[in-house]
Amino acid sequence: MLPSIYFLLFSLFGAETKAVKIEKTILRVPEVKGLNLEFAARSKDYRVLAFLDRTAKTFCFLFSEKSSIYLWNYGPLGYQRVHIADFNTDGSEIIYMFSFRKFGDWEKKLAIYNISHNKTETLLSFEGTRGIIASPPRFSPDGKWIALFGELIPDEGYYFWLISRDGRIKKKIGKWKKWQGLVWSNTGRYIAYNRIEGERAPFRPYLWIYDVEKDTHWLLAEGGDLWKSFSPDDKWIVFNSKEGNVWLGKVDGSEFRTLARLLGSDYEWSPDGQKIAYYWAKVDPIRDKETEAYLYVVNIDGTDLRRLAELPPGLMPARLGYRWKDNSTIIVYELKQR
Repeated sequence: MLPSIYFLLFSLFGAETKAVKIEKTILRVPEVKGLNLEFAARSKDYRVLAFLDRTAKTFCFLFSEKSSIYLWNYGPLGYQRVHIADFNTDGSEIIYMFSFRKFGDWEKKLAIYNISHNKTETLLSFEGTRGIIASPPRFSPDGKWIALFGELIPDEGYYFWLISRDGRIKKKIGKWKKWQGLVWSNTGRYIAYNRIEGERAPFRPYLWIYDVEKDTHWLLAEGGDLWKSFSPDDKWIVFNSKEGNVWLGKVDGSEFRTLARLLGSDYEWSPDGQKIAYYWAKVDPIRDKETEAYLYVVNIDGTDLRRLAELPPGLMPARLGYRWKDNSTIIVYELKQR
């Protein structure tokens, strides 16, 4: 491990609004000599951030609590292309796709890297142009399973798969050509995903639920898009409706209601399950860029919709994300170069 490089965590506290306040944390990213780092992924608790320099074939891991940095050069392994996928829950492992040329053809692999042990494990291998992973692999909350969508068996077609952490068990659980937006529930009991219908735009996304324990699927609603989130107890799910509103529904489909007529993204529940925060952004349709961005919060009964903070427009890395610190405080993270 390289010597620790200090990076500043600077917090600014906003004014309290209806018992919810904003704590703004700016992560100052250090310059690493010889590297041109781009943001790649973060752990759920923001304790570990991953950056990547594909030219130098180097991962950079920042540990916010320890104010330290760790570099992993994967060049000696022969990787030529690397694509980030997901951290496990505690941020100790990262799953990723890599590829390299073998006898003139590309060979692709899905692997896991353990940061503290500097250890890599290959889960899946694809030779030549066969084998496609069409969605980012996602760790289950307990880290025992990985869910993904793709063609794992050559020429067999696209399926929805669950793969055990050691790669030994591969469970086929559905076949659909158009699919997106996989989200695990907090307990790992359910997976929400979208099946897309229509051959031409505008496509129609349908929100489906898969029960991992009972091995059953059901259609919940038309809508869902990429943005959806389960309540802490897994009884409810918030999602974008087909009308362009924010909807809340029971996972079993027995109850639905509109929370806000202001479509959002990146939904996050308060720990007690009584409030939902989300982003709203204004987009310039000509330049296809955000011009304004705000953080909102609303009660689960649809009351007290509030704008809490104005945020930097544009996606990451400037606007890194946010999380609930407790039921009355939201930490907003921003990423800035020194």
